[in-house]
Amino acid sequence: MATFKIEILMMNHEWKGAAKLMTYEGGKWVEPTFESYEAAEEALEGAYNMEQYAACSRIVRVKDEGPVRFKEGKTYATRSICDHDCIIEITVIKRTAKTIVADCGWKGVKRLRIAEYNGVETVKPWGSYSMAPVINAK
Repeated sequence: MATFKIEILMMNHEWKGAAKLMTYEGGKWVEPTFESYEAAEEALEGAYNMEQYAACSRIVRVKDEGPVRFKEGKTYATRSICDHDCIIEITVIKRTAKTIVADCGWKGVKRLRIAEYNGVETVKPWGSYSMAPVINAK
């Protein structure tokens, strides 16, 4: 299982750069890590005085123990880059190490090759072109 940390992009007239969410524990400042992406999101939402930075923050994988993988029987979705109201969904029927067989809605059942980006498995259900939708396993 991977762990996550929070990075916050802070920009104002005095200082530009990236900071990390830090906590004070045992007499020193430490950078907390989280066991799941959801736990990191929850910590970011509850962080003291971080409301103005919540929109410009990101959660980053720290310890990579393999990519986030597609699971059989689960449905994944993304939005079209051209039309925000267009949602592209796939349901994974079965998987191998390099491909998944997925129900792609009106496109039917297709075998899709798995790629990996930033430690997360991705597929392109409509093929590969400049504005092709990319669905990730996160």
